[in-house]
Amino acid sequence: MATPKGDTIAFRKIVRILQTTAAFLVLYLIVNLAVRGWLGPVLEATALFLVLAISVNLAVYGWLGLIGAWSAMEDHAHGKLVHALIAGTFTVMAASTWYALSFVVRPFG
Repeated sequence: MATPKGDTIAFRKIVRILQTTAAFLVLYLIVNLAVRGWLGPVLEATALFLVLAISVNLAVYGWLGLIGAWSAMEDHAHGKLVHALIAGTFTVMAASTWYALSFVVRPFG
């Protein structure tokens, strides 16, 4: 059953109003954070969260690759070493990023 054309137009107007309101709210938030001097630490924390997500993802894939290389009969020691280095490197990176987020960066402190 098709909706009447008037309802669709009204829905699109409401969505457009909500989008405009959200854009102004985001602009107000950015200006407020910049005026208070919090924009730098907030962006720093945002970048660290992104690094944490990527490094945890790569560490997990590294450990899973190491388990797969360890259980494979035809894999050489070179493949095991590469997976161990990848897993270890990104695990240390994830731990150090978590430490920085937990104890070093204080965006609102």
